[in-house]
Amino acid sequence: LNSKQVESLEALKEEIDSGEARFAPNGLPAHGLRAFLFSVYMLGMRWSDVSSLEWTQIRKGRIRYQMRQTGAQKDLKIVPPARDIVRWYSDRQPEERFVFPMVQRYAPKHDLTDDEGLRQAINDMNRRVNQELKEIAHGAGIDIKLSTHIARHTSAQRMMEQGWSLQEIQAALDHSSISTTEHYLRSVRDEELDDKHEDLFS
Repeated sequence: LNSKQVESLEALKEEIDSGEARFAPNGLPAHGLRAFLFSVYMLGMRWSDVSSLEWTQIRKGRIRYQMRQTGAQKDLKIVPPARDIVRWYSDRQPEERFVFPMVQRYAPKHDLTDDEGLRQAINDMNRRVNQELKEIAHGAGIDIKLSTHIARHTSAQRMMEQGWSLQEIQAALDHSSISTTEHYLRSVRDEELDDKHEDLFS
């Protein structure tokens, strides 16, 4: 997503949070939107880690967690827009385990005390949230098939635009090889060229 599209999503989130949008503030589309933006703000944090983020992993303005996909340890500063999202859910603390309510509220058939059960719940919710994000994109006036994974690409694009080095972006996204990061950025550049190409003849 480009900056303008992210701003459209942020504006929709503000409308939802204030009860002025057609999406309920505590409905799944709203939770999906907040989780998506949280991922963008937190250096492309993976959906599996966002949706299973626990209150115990947040300490002194930082998130310290083990990535579910790679097992790597991460220690990230919570930047102000991400902090606002965490604050929205602060009334869930300390009774609830997870910051975002998706896996607890919408995947009750899974045993969340078991790692395999939690993995299945995360996957189930990823599919459901991706469906809801299509409606969110429409509500924000964005003509794109929005998904949780696009948050990582969007974050990578922001880093590239801010002049981060390839190695810094690789470290932020926790890619095992630089070629994976290059692939991410190549797709970003291709999309930018598409937009500029269209502008040539409009």
